[in-house]
Amino acid sequence: MEENKTGKYLKYAFGEIILVVIGILIALQVNNWNQDRIAKMEAEIFHERLKEDLLSEKTILLERIEYYSKVEQHAKNVVNTLTDKSNALDSQFLIDFYQASQQWMYRNVRDTYDELISTGNIKLIPNKNLRKRIGLYYDETDVYMRVWFKVTDYRDLARSHIPYDVQEKIRDACEIWNKVDQEKGGNQILDDCSPNLTDEEISRSIALLNQNDYLQNDTYLAAANRRVSDLYQKIGLYKIKLNGNEELLNLLENNNPNQ
Repeated sequence: MEENKTGKYLKYAFGEIILVVIGILIALQVNNWNQDRIAKMEAEIFHERLKEDLLSEKTILLERIEYYSKVEQHAKNVVNTLTDKSNALDSQFLIDFYQASQQWMYRNVRDTYDELISTGNIKLIPNKNLRKRIGLYYDETDVYMRVWFKVTDYRDLARSHIPYDVQEKIRDACEIWNKVDQEKGGNQILDDCSPNLTDEEISRSIALLNQNDYLQNDTYLAAANRRVSDLYQKIGLYKIKLNGNEELLNLLENNNPNQ
């Protein structure tokens, strides 16, 4: 102080403080930039995963529509045959009767969406309208699943009144099943098939079906009509879900987070 150096020291200290502050601000800016970069990378990853899930689900929806459309046709054949009392109850009737009872449960592909919700990363999708549409898409599925998993009394009637050996021959000849639900072609009903049922197997099956006069008192006809209505509803919801799937895929395609 005696040499009047106080001013120099204060200027030096002030300069050091400014440098430290500038360094901190630069570090914060770099950190923010790095966090933004990571967030954009994560957003892009989740974006692509959502698209992959939707594409997988689209394949499943198309499979179910094709599958249940064939089941529905078999159910309609049963109704037509039982309505027209003059129709013969032959091998084709047994095929229709059994195939109309088919059920292929649905598994929703929503792993990425559930992870986004549980981790709070749903906010990585910057478009609020897109986030809302994604949420609605998966919420709708929860409602549709109640219909898709519904089983009418027809299935129990059919499976309990056709001899098991006859069911097995029809299943082996008329259906392809590789036990893989998610893969395309995991379950197929063949349009034309021949289980080669013998006259004895046909007559035995018809006799069992006619227990308690079910063929005469229209028990099966009423159940088959309910089955047709059930299948019509299932297929309709699958088609609605498919439309929603394609719309959401288009939205994701047009709202890339890094564009």
